[in-house]
Amino acid sequence: MSEESADWLLTVEGRITMGHYDCQVLEEVRGTHLQAMEALWRHVHLYNPPRPLQARRRWIYRDADGYLARYLGSAGGHYVYTFLVRRLVWDSERDG
Repeated sequence: MSEESADWLLTVEGRITMGHYDCQVLEEVRGTHLQAMEALWRHVHLYNPPRPLQARRRWIYRDADGYLARYLGSAGGHYVYTFLVRRLVWDSERDG
């Protein structure tokens, strides 16, 4: 991954309510891929998901462009949220 500065969008995807999945923008970052991943980590570590209402346990996994957080709810259900850094490749105002 190139260490040149770029514009990044930090997002989280997951089940927001029963049966409803959504993608939310957490932050926009200007910097390197490493800086974007560090900013995303702060969101992952502090994220308070809408479900489960009370998490008994949390696991966080990393891949090249983000993290997957898995939560175990107090009733035993598992909930998964995907956190990603997405590099801007085209902007209609700038490139159009």
